[in-house]
Amino acid sequence: MIEFSGNTAALIAAATGLIGCVVNINVAVAYY
Repeated sequence: MIEFSGNTAALIAAATGLIGCVVNINVAVAYY
């Protein structure tokens, strides 16, 4: 259960980073 929670946390962190990257790209495109 602890290992599953750790994997889930890593997945959430990766998803958050990916979403943040997409948002940054959208903002950059919006400025152009």
